[in-house]
Amino acid sequence: MQNLNTNKIKGYRVMIGLTQTEMAKELNMGLRTYITKEQDNSKFTLSELNDIVDVLVKHKLNVKIENLL
Repeated sequence: MQNLNTNKIKGYRVMIGLTQTEMAKELNMGLRTYITKEQDNSKFTLSELNDIVDVLVKHKLNVKIENLL
């Protein structure tokens, strides 16, 4: 997705207390793949963004995809 702010994804991940390894597991994604995407070297798909939002909501954050832009 264009205009995605991966710093926000990292910020939310840190806010809920997950490591990159834990977030990758929550998303059923390989660690290297997750790190590459979080560092904006590769793009998250819309489906992956929905999964990220689901993880954040599961951890009690009221977040929508729009919050990641």
